[in-house]
Parts: sequence; structure tokens; C-alpha cells
Amino acid sequence: MRGISVMNYNYQRYSLTYFLDSMVRLGVEAVELWAAEPHLYVEDLPAAELARIRREITARALKIVCFTPEQCVYPVNIAAQEKRLRDRSIAYFKKSLAVAAELEAPLMLVVPGSGFYDEPKEEGFKRSVESLQLLGEEAATYGIHLVMETRSKFGTNLVNTISDLKRLVEEVASPFVDPMLDTVPMYTAGEDVQNWLDTFGPRLRHIHFCDGDGKGGSNMGIGDGVFPMQDYWTKLSRSYEGYLTLELVVNRYYLEPEQEIRRCLKRLKAMSI
Repeated sequence: MRGISVMNYNYQRYSLTYFLDSMVRLGVEAVELWAAEPHLYVEDLPAAELARIRREITARALKIVCFTPEQCVYPVNIAAQEKRLRDRSIAYFKKSLAVAAELEAPLMLVVPGSGFYDEPKEEGFKRSVESLQLLGEEAATYGIHLVMETRSKFGTNLVNTISDLKRLVEEVASPFVDPMLDTVPMYTAGEDVQNWLDTFGPRLRHIHFCDGDGKGGSNMGIGDGVFPMQDYWTKLSRSYEGYLTLELVVNRYYLEPEQEIRRCLKRLKAMSI
């Protein structure tokens, strides 16, 4: 594995500068940048502010390994039935790709969206494929790979399992649209890390390495849940070549984010011995 990266999601009650300084204090060299207010939001980001953010990242010798524009809370859905919303969502991701390129991020995370739960799944799935084909073409112009993860049934009715994601990637058929793994929906679906390694091999480009409560809850810090994290770590260490991002999204991690990340890093170090 290349190493560990940290997402700024659980730092959202602190400034972006605090997050970047925190990474330096913790000895973290790679970050996954969650792009939302109050840190940065691509729909409201003057060029001068983007340049300032890039300077701050460069000054600390940090590397952005994945750019993740907010898309689960804001009204963004590439599989939306309404063409107005779908077109707006595609435009949002195209703008996000331009920002990701400016920040020299090699990957950008895009979720597959969701159809209405009272319409056939195939209809929403087809819209997701068509949108991703358009975004794949745009991503190719920047040399950025779009990465997608599965989500629980509470987040989407389209891509809940490894087989759903495999089919989506195959139908999009773009060399710039690839799978990534989030251990929480993986566990919820009854899958294992080895399933993902066997299915996608080197095309598995990115991972959110999180613990969980086993009930489909939000991503937790390593050691705070019930997942067999040591087993996951051992299997990934044998063949995975990308980064593992610590993505903590439970509300209690907002209060002392640096303390929570430090605890995760300490537990990861113990796993490596």
C-alpha cells in the first residue's frame, strides 16, 4: 500500500487551515479533500480563493490523493429522474473536475446517485450510466479518474453490492471510471475485502478504511466498531496499491477531530507490527 490519507470531514467545525496544520502535526502527508462549506464549495469558490488554498496545501508539502465534492447532502443526483436536476448535477461535477485538476488530485469521488424507490431500479441505473459516461469523457480531458463506491440501501437503490458496482463500471465502459471500496457498505452487504480484491484487482483505486457498528451506521474510527479491521488490513497489505482514507463521519468526532485521527493512526501502527 502507498499509505494512509485523512479526510477533512470530521474537521468541519474547524477551519481548513486548522485541518492542514493538524495533518502536519500528525505526520500525515496525504489527504482526501471533502469539498463543502465551510472549507471550500466549488459552486462558490473564487479563483483567488482556490489559488490561496493550493498555496496552503503546497506550503505544507501535502498531497491530495482524492477530491470529494459534497454530493450526499446538497441537491446533487446524477441518476435523478428530473432532467433539470440531472443536468445541474453533471455541470456540478464538471466544475468539480476543473477544481480537482487545479489541486492536482488524481482521483475524484462520485456517487452513482439514486432513482425514485417507487420506479423500476433499471430506469435509475440507466440514467446513472449515461451520466457517468459523460463525466468519464470530461475526466479523460484532465487525466483524472472518477471513483465510485457502493452505498447502503438508505443512500441509494442502485449500487448496494459489489455486483451492482461491477455492472455499473462495465456498462459505463470508460478507462477513467473505476471502483473504490468503502468498508462500511461492504460489511453491511455481507461482503469481505477479499471479494473486492478478487473482483477488481488493480482497478480498485481507492479505499475508505473505516470501522462500523455492523448495523449500517456511519463510518467510525478504527477500533470503535465491530469490524475485523486487522483482517482487512492484512489482506489489503498483500496486494492493494492505493491509499486508505480515514473518513470519520459520526457527529461525536467533530469535537476533537485531531485527537480522533491520532487514535486511529496509533491503532493502525499497532496493526502493522
